[in-house]
Amino acid sequence: MFERHPNDDRLSNANCIEGFAHCTSCFGQCPAGVTPREWARLEAGLTKRGMQIWCVRCEANLMHVDYEGQQHPVTTTRAKAGERVIDGGSH
Repeated sequence: MFERHPNDDRLSNANCIEGFAHCTSCFGQCPAGVTPREWARLEAGLTKRGMQIWCVRCEANLMHVDYEGQQHPVTTTRAKAGERVIDGGSH
């Protein structure tokens, strides 16, 4: 599901999200004229078992992924200011 950099085997630092996580409790309270992205107040972070997405507005768990003790490839790079991200890579 991860998009790879076109020139090598790195994970892309482009926004490759295909399905968004939204809090079902507060999503319906989103004011008219405000996008779900602007309304969202989410935190994501690593836990002892994997990764969790948390709704700050509702103080509620959206998703807690259990990595089942496995390690997974990760990229923490980002495009530099002024760089364009094209085809999954920085240019």
